[in-house]
Amino acid sequence: MDLHYKILHTQEEIDRLDVKGHCVATYLHDEDHYLRYMEDKVRTSHPHIAHQIRLHRLIRGHFHSLHKRCLREIARLPGFSGDIWPGISERMGKGESASV
Repeated sequence: MDLHYKILHTQEEIDRLDVKGHCVATYLHDEDHYLRYMEDKVRTSHPHIAHQIRLHRLIRGHFHSLHKRCLREIARLPGFSGDIWPGISERMGKGESASV
């Protein structure tokens, strides 16, 4: 019974995952842009905080590289129909990764 249900909903799951890959790519792009912006913004007034933001950005950058590589591998899978290029975030509120 579980197998029958899974087979019926396979295409829905593929469609959902195609969208999620695009969302992950957008988030990675927005977060890096946001951290760079904040680092530049506080560099002159709070150099120690800017340094900490830079360290955080560099650490996150290592994970971003890993995630981007995984997204490229997913995009090469047969039947992949999604998009792994960053889009425009809908979440622009204060403190969000795309709020710059």
